[in-house]
This record gives sequence, structure tokens and C-alpha cells, in this order.
Amino acid sequence: MQPGWAIHTHPCLIKDGKPYLGPSPIHACALHTQVNLDKERKRDLKQQQYSCIFYGNPGTGKTTVARIYAALLEKLGVLPGGKVVETSGAAMVNAGVSDLKKKLEDLDKGGVLFIDEAYQLKPQTNPLGAQVRADLSWNNQWG
Repeated sequence: MQPGWAIHTHPCLIKDGKPYLGPSPIHACALHTQVNLDKERKRDLKQQQYSCIFYGNPGTGKTTVARIYAALLEKLGVLPGGKVVETSGAAMVNAGVSDLKKKLEDLDKGGVLFIDEAYQLKPQTNPLGAQVRADLSWNNQWG
């Protein structure tokens, strides 16, 4: 088990009768509370933003947490499926905006887009990354 990880038994973190093993459940519980409030207020969950950014050194479990996050969104009823589309900043820059649009269309019915090494989209160091990042921001806000 990695340092800072623990076994968690909060109801929103149980899968197939087994407790979740991973980082602190605080964010998962906050998400659970937010989704419940949105449901109580009769808000359309598909119109809400549940975006996250995971920071950390290589090998600290960001991809694993993204997969768990997708499964949690599915379990809470935010997404109809827990699909995760994984890519990297370099792959997105090389493939361009059209590939980003394909990935987002692939997630139309629900899912999580995980961009590993997203720093490669930084406009100051990669002008092509700025174009992908701008399109990603627009899609995240409006559609």
C-alpha cells in the first residue's frame, strides 16, 4: 500500500461488497454530498460540472484515481457509464483538435476524459497545445 493510502468503507466507496483502497475519501464524500444536493434541488446532473484536476508525480496513482472517479460518477447516477478515455497531452497535440472532438463524441453518452501529462498543452511552451486546450475548455464549459 502506498503512503497516505488506506482502506475506506464509506458507502459511496464500496464496490462489489469490497472497500475502496486508495487516497483519502474526502473528495469522494464531497462529490457524493454535492450530487445529492443537486438531486434534491432537481438539477439536471448532466448539466452540472464535476470536472477534476489530479496533480502528482509520476506513479502516484492519478490514472487509477481517474478510473475510480468515473466509476463513482456512474454509481452516483451522474454518468450512465463509467467509461474512461485515456490520452496524453503529447498525443492530443500531435493528433490535433479533430482527434479531441472524436474523443469527446466517444464520451457523448457519459464518461471521463483523462489527459495524462496535460502540462504539454501549456500555451507558453507549446503553441499547438494552446489550440487543443482552448477547444477543450470551450467543450467543457458549453457542451
